[in-house]
Amino acid sequence: MSRILFVTLSTLISIPVLLFLTAWLYPRPVDTTPPWVFENDGSELDYCELPELDGSGLMASDIPRAYTPGCGYTQYPQPILRDCTDPLPEGAQDLRGLWQSVNPALTDHVERFEQCGDRVVITTAGGHT
Repeated sequence: MSRILFVTLSTLISIPVLLFLTAWLYPRPVDTTPPWVFENDGSELDYCELPELDGSGLMASDIPRAYTPGCGYTQYPQPILRDCTDPLPEGAQDLRGLWQSVNPALTDHVERFEQCGDRVVITTAGGHT
């Protein structure tokens, strides 16, 4: 009886440990971020002039995934979906633009929402310097 209990407990403990180690040690995907994303300061753009999503330019599937370099960035990156004009899916809310926190404890928190086709990219201010 004690052997069955030992095996059961060992299994229940080792499964979460193995899942954690797998997730922690799994390599990051290959960075396909275009170099131009980090060439200029994205905080200097006019986010009130949003591109028309009329399908006349790049589609969402034409733009490679972008990843945060290392553990952060030193300046606000350019919009990943800047040249994308793929229309949003029917019924999708258009959330594009800059969003600033109204919480007094988070006065400097800003998020940029990009949408194009079925893709969403959210970039927050606060990359490590």
